[in-house]
Amino acid sequence: MAYPHLLPRTLAAAGILALLTATACSKKNDPDNTVALPKTQMLRRQEWALGEVTSTTRVSVGGGAPRTELLSVMTECDRDNVFEFYDNGVYNVLANDIKCTTTEPSKKTGTWAFTESESKLVTVLNGQTVTSDVLAVSDTLIQIRGPVTVQGATYTAVSSYYPNRNPVRLSMLTRTRGWRVTGWKYTPATGPDVDRYPTMTACVRDDIYKFSSDFTNYLDDNTSICVSPTTNMPEPRSISGDWTFGLVRRYLTSSRGVIASTSAKPWTILIFTPTNLVITRDAQPTYLSETITLTAQ
Repeated sequence: MAYPHLLPRTLAAAGILALLTATACSKKNDPDNTVALPKTQMLRRQEWALGEVTSTTRVSVGGGAPRTELLSVMTECDRDNVFEFYDNGVYNVLANDIKCTTTEPSKKTGTWAFTESESKLVTVLNGQTVTSDVLAVSDTLIQIRGPVTVQGATYTAVSSYYPNRNPVRLSMLTRTRGWRVTGWKYTPATGPDVDRYPTMTACVRDDIYKFSSDFTNYLDDNTSICVSPTTNMPEPRSISGDWTFGLVRRYLTSSRGVIASTSAKPWTILIFTPTNLVITRDAQPTYLSETITLTAQ
């Protein structure tokens, strides 16, 4: 089933740029009189990618169970978009690797306007005007609240954008003390999702996954150590393998644990924030897909 485009992506881009246009004041109380970077510079230093879309109320999308998380039910071509901004009130929406149609342009250009004491953003793209609230902005996060259309229905949602440049998104994965699996489910062709997480043994559920900047993947036992079913001996406390990103950080492969995968069947990154990583992949022929949630430790 095809999902309609996320309408406020232009709004988000506009909101980001407008909010960042304000110039930071000098910190007179700082001993070294350090001056903060102008917000426009924080914006232009990097591209931005959508990381989270959360409805302000629980909604049923396409007849499914009530939910607040909306990013995973968007089309991949919308999740894949990248935004770049300029200080002249112009921004671009880049289709990136995946286009929604064969005729979709690689780049769409829109305009923005800052209103109501810099608390509202009004954007125009393809003749559509959208107004949103600016909630937060920094060099690592842009957050707005506005209308989002998914599967033909429009909801009020908070959209969070994170830096897309490779070094920044790489550090989001490697700078933590590790990641632990906190959710695992299978989605069948019909019927409700199958929750696999409660059936995981304790020694697997508390495993810590670490990703280093040299693309080494470590799987460390936490408090419980699994016993090998073949040797009846405790397994090593730590094993290493390799991992990688693919196609502008949209795919993830790993050689260890429950997230083990290959380049032929990698994980698609659904949500990627400093605290949460949600990945999914094809689980045919038994299930349509499996989805794993990892939380930063």
